[in-house]
Amino acid sequence: MSDIFDALKIETPIQDLWPNYFSAIGDLLEDMGGMTKEDIGKLAVFLETTFREQLRAVDGEVRKAVINSRDCSPELRQAFQMGQLAFASMLAGQTFSRRADDSFVPIVLKPSNRTLMRALLGGDKSDADLAQITRLTEKTIKKKLYELRVLGICEHRSNGREIVNFLTMLAKSVLEQKGISPICG
Repeated sequence: MSDIFDALKIETPIQDLWPNYFSAIGDLLEDMGGMTKEDIGKLAVFLETTFREQLRAVDGEVRKAVINSRDCSPELRQAFQMGQLAFASMLAGQTFSRRADDSFVPIVLKPSNRTLMRALLGGDKSDADLAQITRLTEKTIKKKLYELRVLGICEHRSNGREIVNFLTMLAKSVLEQKGISPICG
């Protein structure tokens, strides 16, 4: 992990960075899901330190725009805000393109996943609920759900004491566009 930080460490002013620098940071942020807590902590410190160093080095007007000072020109503030929006858009686009790769749709529509997909389309379900609906063991359900989460097809969250599973918006839209009906209950 430190090799990545070394590669991204910048000694030059931000305006002299190569064009793909922020794309590389976007890749790193996207991979946070697979990082350890220690790696995420290192990333947070790295980004904070880099931000502060660059903020000290930029022109006073640019600094005012970054801290959203009313003393800077509206155009400069707007340019900074557009840059933030562009970075967020790039990050979302990278995440989407990786999640929605060529294997995504066939797995959502795979016959062996059909009952599970229809059950999740019907609403949030626990592992036990899904096992009952699909007539698979909870162990098999857990394994399938893990594989589907890795591909960005479903997610899970805590609902009190229970963990519930649900489809991502992309998976839900694929099923709805294909006319697949939910299993409610």
